[in-house]
Amino acid sequence: MKLSECLKRERQLATERSLKYWGTASVDIDILDFPCEEDEENVEKLVDLFRADCRNLNPRYHIPAKVDKHKLDAALALSKLTFQQLRAGPDPEYGYPVLKFPPGFRLECRHGIHRAKAATRVLPPEARRWLIDLYDSGRIPPRTSHP
Repeated sequence: MKLSECLKRERQLATERSLKYWGTASVDIDILDFPCEEDEENVEKLVDLFRADCRNLNPRYHIPAKVDKHKLDAALALSKLTFQQLRAGPDPEYGYPVLKFPPGFRLECRHGIHRAKAATRVLPPEARRWLIDLYDSGRIPPRTSHP
């Protein structure tokens, strides 16, 4: 692929991300649903990395997920948050908003299973939350190169 075609594709993906992006929130890891099985070797590598330095706040380690607008609205109401608060990003004092979903809800994630599995092994049960980049359920961005 020529450089100009590559740049054009990157711009197109960036535009799509910004149009589909709802915001980033801290979500209970247990509600994440993945379409694939984990590779134990990848999980173990991330366990070692997270034990040394948990990477949850690094945007590179966020997990993208797609959610229907109606379900997101229900979660925002349950969490006593507004859409504007979700879109605003992290609060300097409190960090990212904490988003709660109704019991039994599953959040569909295309990738990030290794990060989620490693985090459940490293974080204490009461702190098993991860930063999730939420996108309109129409489509989430393609996979990036990190695990």
